Amino acid sequence: MRKILLLTALLFGINSFGQETNPVLDQATTDFKKLESDFTPNNQELLKKEEELKVLLEEISKNQDPNLTKNLNTKLSEIQELRTKLNKTYESYQSYKTYFLDKGLTVEQINTIFKPEYKISEPLTNIIDEPKVYQYYGNDLILEEVKLTGNKKTDDILKAVLSQKSEAYLGDIIIPKENQEFSFYVKKNDVKTELNWKTIKSKISWATIQSNLEKESDKFIPAGKKYKFKSVSFEICDGFFVDIKVFVLDEKGSKYLFENKVPVSILRYSTYAPNQFLVFKYPVNQKENIVIKEFENLRIRLSDILMYVSKAGYNYIPNDVVYDFPKKNEQGDFHNKESSVKYEIKEDTSLQNVVELRAYTDFFRIIWRCS
Repeated sequence: MRKILLLTALLFGINSFGQETNPVLDQATTDFKKLESDFTPNNQELLKKEEELKVLLEEISKNQDPNLTKNLNTKLSEIQELRTKLNKTYESYQSYKTYFLDKGLTVEQINTIFKPEYKISEPLTNIIDEPKVYQYYGNDLILEEVKLTGNKKTDDILKAVLSQKSEAYLGDIIIPKENQEFSFYVKKNDVKTELNWKTIKSKISWATIQSNLEKESDKFIPAGKKYKFKSVSFEICDGFFVDIKVFVLDEKGSKYLFENKVPVSILRYSTYAPNQFLVFKYPVNQKENIVIKEFENLRIRLSDILMYVSKAGYNYIPNDVVYDFPKKNEQGDFHNKESSVKYEIKEDTSLQNVVELRAYTDFFRIIWRCS
């Protein structure tokens, strides 16, 4: 009986030893299989979308129809989104691989579990400081910045389609970042008395501003109150910026409309805009009851909220054209949500009414006058 029990114990021990597993290999299998389940369907979808892109680009190269361009915008966005997902998954794979190699697994063991055939075409670190580019084709058809696919044939077609040189270039329109703060201004003659100064409820005391009134040579001075930029619209007529309207928020969140009184020449905009001031029109959306007298003498410097830079060698000036900026992206966010925006206003021989815009992360800091 004792021999039977001893034999049974030995057999049980052998079986138990044979069933032992490698916990590191088990964990690697779990982690890599999870990555594979994320990677495989996205990679298959990317290959499919890139083939569809090739077909679409060939159609556009033969017939530059704005509707096809709109489809191109959608297709490029889809491909870029898939690339971003795959890049992150592949970076996770590389991190896991390094970790489990340090834990004692071999490359062969890891490759047996999961070995993605993929190469990151756009390292995330290389695009952080790149400006974001859009193209506006009129009627608010917007094409996001074109990213090359990595496929030579596809990229050659893409470059050929989108490298049409514009023969008519109005220049660059630059607007601030959404909710960027600026200072209101007042005309010195409107606040010569202490009573008038206190009416605008400035944060600057009368004693301080009184000495500045005597020293300051400019006709307009900072009012000691700030506003936040929301939007601007204007018309270009007979070579002039006319009917400029800007919507702003005060420090309490109420919305106001300011307008220009005097047209500004396109040819001399950079000279005159810093000395042109928009006047208060009326409140649009009040968060609380306001006193009109507090705002009726406030002014907004034109160059703070709208800059125009002409391009040498181009003499294209549109007539009776109305612009309204900023525009929204497909997600419903304004293009200037994260940064100021530059619109390159063009008219192309093959793609009509083009407005190309670039969002620069630090552009505002360089271009705009600090208040």
